[in-house]
Amino acid sequence: GRECSISEIKAIRENTQKELEVFVHGALCVAYSGQCFTSEALGGRSANRGQCAQSCRLEYELIVDGVKTTSHKGAYAVSPKDLMGLEHIPTLQEIGVESFKVEGRLKGPDYVASVARHYKDAIIKKSVSNIEQKKKELARTYSRGFFTGWLGGVHHQSLVDGSYSNHRGQLIGKVLKIDQRQVFISTKEDVQNGVGLLFAGDSKSELGSFVYKVTKQKDQSLAIELARGFDLSKIKIGHNVFLNKDPALEKDLAKSWKDKEQFKKIKLTLKVDLRAGRLANVIATDEDGNTKTFASQQKLEEAKQNPATKTDIEKGLGGFGATAFEVELFNIQMDSNLFIPNQMLKSIRKEIASAMEKMRTQVAQVEFLEPTFPDIETRFDLNPKTNVLLRD
Repeated sequence: GRECSISEIKAIRENTQKELEVFVHGALCVAYSGQCFTSEALGGRSANRGQCAQSCRLEYELIVDGVKTTSHKGAYAVSPKDLMGLEHIPTLQEIGVESFKVEGRLKGPDYVASVARHYKDAIIKKSVSNIEQKKKELARTYSRGFFTGWLGGVHHQSLVDGSYSNHRGQLIGKVLKIDQRQVFISTKEDVQNGVGLLFAGDSKSELGSFVYKVTKQKDQSLAIELARGFDLSKIKIGHNVFLNKDPALEKDLAKSWKDKEQFKKIKLTLKVDLRAGRLANVIATDEDGNTKTFASQQKLEEAKQNPATKTDIEKGLGGFGATAFEVELFNIQMDSNLFIPNQMLKSIRKEIASAMEKMRTQVAQVEFLEPTFPDIETRFDLNPKTNVLLRD
């Protein structure tokens, strides 16, 4: 559903029982999806085979009636902004969309973490709060400028900026003046030492540097000292200032894949039946309903001393450690005087982790149906018409 508006998605939902997936965030193709042959024509890499060389991100000359013309949009006339549909997630959920697609080709882990965090939050809560703050964070990880795509309807002039084609980050202000050591900027953002700033007039005058020192002025502007050796003479008054690298944000986002406390665990329910003279029996069920039964190798015996307790069983079967699982609920039925070796419980626990992981990663069988095609016939319109496309 990349080229569909919200009203069109709603109409599709009302006329099909199939699951619907909508593209909600990431790089946009300037053509209708799958119909761009520029990459193939220029470099022999077919976009229809997943090999797009992103020819739309290159500079192009504009030729009008055989004459080279300067475009008011800039040289990147076919480089779209990035799609951001975060604010529309609750509406799409209400319509009945089951899946949301996020583009992440050649992006870094901080981009993935930021996008996943905010879209997951919107999906779970079925609402979006602090949208402007979230846009700022998303822009700092990667942004060519944001646009809601066709979710709000077609608007070609909003799709392309034309003056640049790569990541610029969050626009935070403008250059007020420059002296021999500092550049003074107007901004409402809190700029910290170590962040990366991009100064841009157009695509030919983009300059970037890390911040060495920040001093707040009486007029609330900021005096910025940049990395040593940076040529301040190339920065001009009026240049836009973008914040495009934020180490503190990157450190926070990195917790999602480095901090084990934040790893998502798959919840298990263990139904345990322990009887003297029988094999230990454990039925494991995960949060998606996958179920498997496990049994011990030896029959259980009565204890001569220190019989096992339910706490012992929970401790022995529940220690899944660094695996993807954790026990949410125990249902234990057992005789009161049993000897249960710790090694037996450990062995069953390992079997559960291995088998449940294998069960969850198995690919379901896909049924392929033979397509049916209508008879081919040639038709001529007896009343030909002229269609006119007007763009603002």
